[in-house]
Amino acid sequence: MVLIRIKPRREIIKQLRAENAELRRIIKQIRNSTRCPYCAATISIKNGTRNTEKGFIQRYKCLSCNKKFSLRQESFRMRHDSDLINKARRLHKKGLTTREIQKEIGSVSHVAIHRWIKNFGDI
Repeated sequence: MVLIRIKPRREIIKQLRAENAELRRIIKQIRNSTRCPYCAATISIKNGTRNTEKGFIQRYKCLSCNKKFSLRQESFRMRHDSDLINKARRLHKKGLTTREIQKEIGSVSHVAIHRWIKNFGDI
């Protein structure tokens, strides 16, 4: 006669709860994930923060292409903030030249301001 040891019900329930908690954590991470700007995959995880002039920005890592990114869709791959660009565009709409806008804003070249106006147009 062969005796088979069956796990007590409490151990099985405890193990299932632990597995369920891990699955819930993974599902929550996938639901809260963001779209990768490089490959458009939605499978990404949080990957630290980066310090900027405006404070700390959450960084993400795409699990599909392994690239890191942060959420700044309106000015993706741009050095200057979209608020600064919009301010320059508004000043140009008022009739200021690029050099006058440069003096008004500061720390930005008149060539960059010219490119913003050319690429993004008037308001």
